[in-house]
Amino acid sequence: MSAPSLGNVVWRRFVSRQMVDWLKWARTVHLESHILLWGKYVDNMDANDAAKRVLSNNNGDTEEMSLVTQFLLPDAKFWEELEELANTPERIKRMYRVSLSATISDVVYELGPYGQQFSEINIISDFLSSNTAWFEVLFDHFRGYQYSLLKQADKV
Repeated sequence: MSAPSLGNVVWRRFVSRQMVDWLKWARTVHLESHILLWGKYVDNMDANDAAKRVLSNNNGDTEEMSLVTQFLLPDAKFWEELEELANTPERIKRMYRVSLSATISDVVYELGPYGQQFSEINIISDFLSSNTAWFEVLFDHFRGYQYSLLKQADKV
């Protein structure tokens, strides 16, 4: 039996950085409807296919992918800020290795304290948690894609 997840410092920073935007988004949509649609999406779409759609960027910024792109794909600015903080090639590589070691359970763990405070985040966290296997497959693709880009740039 594996040890329980204890979170991930890179994802902790991402979650804390994004929380204000996530709350604004969650409060401007009918979140329950989004979660219902996402539940149907998860039930009917293979996670491998969903990852390919996101990574190919053929879908643009559709509502269909809003949860994935907002909660699981840090933007380039986030990574640039972390590289500036890491400051040396060795520390940058370590930071990316830590990021790549994250699981979907780590992401849910980092959402936990916010979910206790904000019902919207709790709803999203519960949804991610109740579909861990599906999101882990999706997350594996994202990590693989990120790893290949980082390997090419000699950052891992």
